Amino acid sequence: MFLLYRHMKLKNLNTFIEIAQAGSLSKAAGSLGIAQPALSQLVANLEHAMGATLFHRRTTGMELTSAGEMFLKYAKKISADFEQARLDVKHASQVPAGEVSVVIAAAVANLLAPELMMRAEALFPDVKITVRRAMSYPAAQLIREGQVDVGIVPGAKSMPNVKAELAYIDEMIFAGGIGTPLDQPGPISFAEACRAPLVLPSQGHLTHRTIDQVAFDRGLHLNLRTRQDSSSLLRKLLACGYAYTIMPRAGMLEGVREGKLFIRQIPDLPLTRQMFVITSKDRPNSAAVRAVRTLLWQQLERLSADGIVPSLVPREPSADDYPIPAPAREEAACRGGSV
Repeated sequence: MFLLYRHMKLKNLNTFIEIAQAGSLSKAAGSLGIAQPALSQLVANLEHAMGATLFHRRTTGMELTSAGEMFLKYAKKISADFEQARLDVKHASQVPAGEVSVVIAAAVANLLAPELMMRAEALFPDVKITVRRAMSYPAAQLIREGQVDVGIVPGAKSMPNVKAELAYIDEMIFAGGIGTPLDQPGPISFAEACRAPLVLPSQGHLTHRTIDQVAFDRGLHLNLRTRQDSSSLLRKLLACGYAYTIMPRAGMLEGVREGKLFIRQIPDLPLTRQMFVITSKDRPNSAAVRAVRTLLWQQLERLSADGIVPSLVPREPSADDYPIPAPAREEAACRGGSV
């Protein structure tokens, strides 16, 4: 055990990462300013400590073994976690800094991501945000693995090791392109909606699974023309008259506001989709994560006030709320932002 700890220094891990990325000892030696024999000895020490061969030595360079690939993944995570810890300690005065990874459900990503990133950059210039889209359970997996810090996804209430706060409840509606045969006033029955040529998300998507189950329970057949997980492409398929869809209301409102899509209620489909703001239960939230989480809530509040998403569920103040200073609020308002 002593041998393992002796060689598992952060500097050694970062050197290993550099060698793996360079693909040769000579290239790594040049970039690190360390003699090649010293790097060769470091690799040998790591392999001895881990009890596994980490590199294939070839005349063309160094190639990771399968064990080396696995070790590289952990080395990168340890290095990134240490850097985030360093930033959190450095900014213990609650000045947000560092990287924050955000996951947003595809249906609302276009509504939330652009302004979230712009406001975060304006208010907290030391925070770097990356945004990815994912469905609910992949998003929970990303949170648990430490690849994502905060997000908004559906159906997160029962996810293990994930702190889920209910944001709003959305209704399921029928949507299609303006001027298509089913662009008519008034509601539509679920049976009639099922007979229309439909484009729905893939079967792994919570929305598709739920609609499919209701149709099965009622002895109805979904006239599925195609599956599409890209919300922007799905809206384009609707707008050109290729198909119709049954989706949560918020995901279709962008097309409605552009004058390209219509929506109709489905009174006999009492399905809703619950949207949750999620963070990890296992990791303390840094000041940067808390700040981005608060900006995400504020963006949801603005969209709700504008009628773009449903009314938010009342919530109590949380220890994870980040107090945005008054000058920053005024500055955002001057740029046309909403806080």
